[in-house]
Amino acid sequence: MSYSIKYMRFNPHKQPELLPQVVSCYRKVFSGEPWNEWKKCPMCGQYWGAGQRLTLKQMNFQHCGTAVVDYWPRGIVARDIRHEINDRSSCWLAMDGASVIGFCWGYPISQDTLEEKLGLEGLARTIEHDLRCPWDVAYQDEIGVLPGYRRRGIARWLFEARLDDFLRQGLGLSVVRTKTRPPTVVYHWYLRLGYRVVAEYGDQEGRVVMAKKLYLDSSGDR
Repeated sequence: MSYSIKYMRFNPHKQPELLPQVVSCYRKVFSGEPWNEWKKCPMCGQYWGAGQRLTLKQMNFQHCGTAVVDYWPRGIVARDIRHEINDRSSCWLAMDGASVIGFCWGYPISQDTLEEKLGLEGLARTIEHDLRCPWDVAYQDEIGVLPGYRRRGIARWLFEARLDDFLRQGLGLSVVRTKTRPPTVVYHWYLRLGYRVVAEYGDQEGRVVMAKKLYLDSSGDR
């Protein structure tokens, strides 16, 4: 493993030959800890991580009387990437040689559209009135690095490249969704960067929306 990491912008509409690799990397990242989104029961929604392969094997890969399915099917991941990444989006890949080993993307989005996307009623009002941001916000959608490449500053580089793109677009508020049960590395990372919880789902996974102002406003708040 060389760790001769290089970074590049990515747009699935302009570089479709890389899309299968990005999809594969995405599925590998989220199949493990702390997300464990590898297989799921199509009947009840229970899911398992790649580390629980033996458990599933003992269950004959069945639950609720039916076969478990991929949590993130390749076709759905590819469709979502093509839908979410366009010329206004910021998307970066980390490459080891010709292999995709990390990714991040995000994009400008209106408060109302973000509220609809995240399914969190009242979020638009919170952003516009409580956070005093009546314009589009920077939604930090996805970031991930393969396990063997973590703790080498790759995710931080990707994050900062995406943030620079947001700043160049004049976006004043950055928003991210994560979960607190169990607290993910992403959750603690954003806390250290000054993000705060602005909305909660109140679900079993403790999903929350966090935000941080990217510029000082007239009151001096950030």
